[in-house]
Amino acid sequence: DSGRVELTDERTRIEAQITELRKDVKQLEGDRAKEVKDYEATKEESQQTIDALDAAIQKLDEAKPDESLASISGSVSRAMMMAEGKVKQSDVRFVEGAVNDQNPDGSDYNNKKLNEKATHTQDYKLRSGKIRKVLVAMNETFTTNLAELEEAEVKHKSDYDTLHGAKSDELSAAVEAQTAMAEEKGARAKAKQEAEDDIDALTEQKDNDKTFLTQTNSSCTTKAAEFATRQGLRTDEIASINEAISILRSDDARDTFKKSFESQSFLQVDVKQAKCRVMRAHAAAAVLRSASPSLKLLAQRTELLAPEGGENSFSTIIVAIDKMVTELRAEADVDVTKKADCDKQRSTKTAEAKVESKEIDKANARIEELKSEISTLRDEVASTNSSIADLRVDLRTAELNREEEHNEYVEDKLDDETAKSLVEQAHGVLQQRYEGLALAQTKHHAPVVADGEAPPPPPATFEGDYKGAQGAASGILAILETIKEDIQHDINKADKEESDALSAYTALKTEMETSITDKESHIGTLEGQIGDKLGEISDKETERTGDEGDLEGVMGVLKSITPGCDFIAVNFDTRVENRNAEIDGLKKAKAMLQGAKFPSGPDGSFLQNCP
Repeated sequence: DSGRVELTDERTRIEAQITELRKDVKQLEGDRAKEVKDYEATKEESQQTIDALDAAIQKLDEAKPDESLASISGSVSRAMMMAEGKVKQSDVRFVEGAVNDQNPDGSDYNNKKLNEKATHTQDYKLRSGKIRKVLVAMNETFTTNLAELEEAEVKHKSDYDTLHGAKSDELSAAVEAQTAMAEEKGARAKAKQEAEDDIDALTEQKDNDKTFLTQTNSSCTTKAAEFATRQGLRTDEIASINEAISILRSDDARDTFKKSFESQSFLQVDVKQAKCRVMRAHAAAAVLRSASPSLKLLAQRTELLAPEGGENSFSTIIVAIDKMVTELRAEADVDVTKKADCDKQRSTKTAEAKVESKEIDKANARIEELKSEISTLRDEVASTNSSIADLRVDLRTAELNREEEHNEYVEDKLDDETAKSLVEQAHGVLQQRYEGLALAQTKHHAPVVADGEAPPPPPATFEGDYKGAQGAASGILAILETIKEDIQHDINKADKEESDALSAYTALKTEMETSITDKESHIGTLEGQIGDKLGEISDKETERTGDEGDLEGVMGVLKSITPGCDFIAVNFDTRVENRNAEIDGLKKAKAMLQGAKFPSGPDGSFLQNCP
């Protein structure tokens, strides 16, 4: 098919659609591959962290009371290293400092005890219990996040499979349409059929024209031969008549006829009348022959009947002449009627042919206009489909971003709430301890004194009551309260930002979905318009077929009347002229047979002497 001109733009539209769909599928597969890679890396890292935390918790549970926390620092440190950057840094520092006998600020933990008496076992239990709580909280956080990650991956895969399947189906349908090229093949088949019909019609017209030309040439050849024969006979006839006239009208002939008439007696009157009849018959016959070759037989009959009887011998000839005149006039009326009918039919049918041709041209123009409009509508449908695909990709991207933001929000909020809980626990421990110390300093026990004896002197002691490092305690409690308020402020701020982001996402999603719905509805409207225009094309083609049939019928009528009408049109004036000459000759011959005298006619000089 190299170099073939296509009648529609179907291939270009389908190729553009296939290119766009393949681009979308490739981008979708690339995004999905990156998403799966990120998911697997995050899952593996989370699982390793959970395993490390489980190992640290198990090590704590298996440790003996007389063991130092430093003995399990290896397991805890590995867990903290895995959790680094995923939980609150303060929790990591707390656990690492605890197992290494360090405060979060790096100072020796035992030097910071608040004058409390505690055994090694009590110190181990208190600190290991807090560490275990922190590790368990971290483990739960990572386990929950891993479950949410796996659930999100299942949803992402389902969404991907759905969108990828839809794109693949569209691509397969487009490839099948490119292979089928139904619209182009239909247009080609139609154009081919129309061309074949035109060829058949032109071939038939050419054959008919050849037949008509052959018939016309044959008729012209025959008529030319007949005309030459008639012209020769007429020339000979005229020459004979002129020779006979010259003989009869010569001076010698006139003197002879005059002497002959003068020498006749009354007994010769009948002979003279008989001669006059013969002369009138010859004169009438000469007129008939000169009028038309077709009157030759009548002229001969007139000459034969003249000697057979009296004056009534010409009655049959006169009746025949009257009949022939009537027939000739009837024939003239038929020719006039036929010519008028031919002119009318040709004029009417030609006008009808022009009307049908104009209707066919209008139908063709409208069909081409509709095809152009359909092409424009299909381009708009393709563009709208592309816009819908882009919107769906944007919507999916927005969904992924929203899920990621929400997961970060949940994770950060859990971290903040855990940190707040730890601060509240620390605040409560310090507040309870300082309140207990103040209460203990307010109790005074009076010494036991025997009756009649003086009380013992007071023991040496510090000046004033010891109430603990109350200044420092108040500062620490205030700092912890401030930290808790800051954390709560961060939580409230994050809640508001999450609410605002959710509202913005919901509005964006609603807008995109509404736009997609509107565009799909618009596509339905466009496809409806395409269907209407295809229906109109079908109607126009039906009308055109009917008009072509009507035009063919009109041309058939014109073709059928052409031979007869052409003959009438070409020969009408000649036939009128010849017919008038025949009628005039018949009338003149009739008048001669009835006794009329025409001095200027043949034998006029002799007929002047007839009664």
